[in-house]
Amino acid sequence: MKWIVTLLLGQLFLFLFPTFGRATTYEVYGTSGSDTFTLALFGTIFVTRNGVLELNLDSSKCDSSANTVIKLYGFDGADDFTVSIPDSCDISCKVYGGSGGDVFDVVGCDGIALYGDDGKDKFYLGSSSNYFNGEAYGGNQNDEFHDYFLQYAYLSGGNGNDAFSGNIRDYALIYGGESEDYFFGGPSETEGQGVYVTNDDTGPYSGDEFYYGHFDTIYCDSTDQVFGLAVVHGNVFGDCIN
Repeated sequence: MKWIVTLLLGQLFLFLFPTFGRATTYEVYGTSGSDTFTLALFGTIFVTRNGVLELNLDSSKCDSSANTVIKLYGFDGADDFTVSIPDSCDISCKVYGGSGGDVFDVVGCDGIALYGDDGKDKFYLGSSSNYFNGEAYGGNQNDEFHDYFLQYAYLSGGNGNDAFSGNIRDYALIYGGESEDYFFGGPSETEGQGVYVTNDDTGPYSGDEFYYGHFDTIYCDSTDQVFGLAVVHGNVFGDCIN
């Protein structure tokens, strides 16, 4: 059976559908204005919206056998999403910003998917102690991606002049998308701990290499490798440009 818990217009609705043992999905909806969401694990798995508790699940839902899926929908307005779920908690998280300039601040939640949709969105991914290994999609307009620690992550800017800046990247794939995009390598790219950047949506995860698209600008340090045609701002010594 599939349970769908939906918050709509201030009311909590529970929908039950037969799905032959598939995932249990919980959905929390925002308003047409600006909302603040928090999804975290502290004793229980909980979701707050604008400071009000909307969802509270027992930590047993972290077990992979529970097949727990949590979806957050921001809708219109400049929404703020904070997600802090340790990797030991095996749940699936999907966050949809909707229209407006949204902010995503995410650590943990193994395999999370973030969708900025319309608006100038900002993504802050990972921390010094938690990597981000999910997916993040900027959507339309000029989006910003700031990562501290990526591991097997996928970032896609979509339309617009997007900017990607990062620190520690361990086999990440970054897709700049349409328009002129900017890639800032950061100080911690080392052999085997880099980023694979491409202007198309194909290719395997790779090591310390930059692949980028048309008319993009890339800022590198002394350990980065750059492939393609673009304006490259590099360290005086040590850059490898093919």
